[in-house]
Amino acid sequence: MNERLEYMRLEDEKDVRALQDITSKAFHFTPPHWEIYFNRIGTANFRIVRRQGRVIGGLAVYPIGQYFGGRRLPMAGVAAVQISPEQRGYGAAGFLMKSLLEELHDEGVPLSTLYASTQAFYRKAGYEQAGNRIQYECPLVYPKNGRSDLPIHPVDPSHHAPFQSIATKRAGLSNGQLDRNETMWEKIATQKDQIVYAYLIGEESHPEGYIFFHQEKSTGLGYSLHIHDMAALTPAAGRALLDFLMGHGPIGRSAVWAGPVIEPLLCITAEQNFQVKRSMRWLTRLVDLRRALTLRGYPDGVEGEIHFMIDDDLLPANCGRFVLSVGGGKGAIREGGRGDLRARCGGIVPLYTSLFTPDQLQALGFLQAGGGVLELATKIFSGPEPWMPDMY
Repeated sequence: MNERLEYMRLEDEKDVRALQDITSKAFHFTPPHWEIYFNRIGTANFRIVRRQGRVIGGLAVYPIGQYFGGRRLPMAGVAAVQISPEQRGYGAAGFLMKSLLEELHDEGVPLSTLYASTQAFYRKAGYEQAGNRIQYECPLVYPKNGRSDLPIHPVDPSHHAPFQSIATKRAGLSNGQLDRNETMWEKIATQKDQIVYAYLIGEESHPEGYIFFHQEKSTGLGYSLHIHDMAALTPAAGRALLDFLMGHGPIGRSAVWAGPVIEPLLCITAEQNFQVKRSMRWLTRLVDLRRALTLRGYPDGVEGEIHFMIDDDLLPANCGRFVLSVGGGKGAIREGGRGDLRARCGGIVPLYTSLFTPDQLQALGFLQAGGGVLELATKIFSGPEPWMPDMY
């Protein structure tokens, strides 16, 4: 049933209504939810697939930036990939993703990232595990070491400018953080049928952290704090943030937030009384492989060359032998070379993002290389744990 499949943008209101109907079936979107979602993403950022002229599926694309090695790269966040239930199993979803990746490659977009409802399907499209999103819950008990002297100011959550510089600094110190656009900041600042509170930590002219959260009723008189995002750039800000959270007890029962596997805030709690509520890994696709390797940042003081040989079933332009030369924190590409490190395009994603070491990836069968190459690759792709708090 692959005859007459077409990939395109939304053309008219009829297409919008058809996509809304499919989205409602696929993700149980109510009409108000769809309206918010559609307006937030924007008409230009949806793609649809037709079979014999009929809209049978679609997806949403978030044009955004993502940080790796301290440098921002253009990235296409993919969400709400869907095919009408009666049309599934006939190749439309694969056609939709392949068409999107070809479009992104033609536009020079180096990366694409998504949260997978089914990992096996997206692996066929070249996506692979790339970073973590861990959801924690910690009881709110009063701290025993006094209160922080750093001031905390309530602010309007809809004005994201005061938070942008803090988020950008955090992003440059880690891998996988987003350079949030207006759409993503709006997601942080809003919650259906709930009041979202926002605070800056530190002097208003030079803030050192922030927090966004809403309260959810729990049993009895209590509530939990559901944190949309928080950041602390200094030790004082971290202590102030923890004190602020704990100050909501005892009526506030717990705090829930998303963080990395190694969550720094949990190192300064009085007890190890937290729990992991959910663990997820987002997937990344190296769409324009050579550009992705060129734009990424690399550790200062590390120099060397890695000779790659890459296969990519969907994007032939990524295939072949090339040499990555690293020096001064930057990378450069030239064609040719020995092909010392061999992998499929998806196989080097966890290397690129610093999720796994080259030795681990070789043990998993993701790549093949000699010992000296693995040692150099370990240095070149070393970095902090890749994670992000955002979902889309």
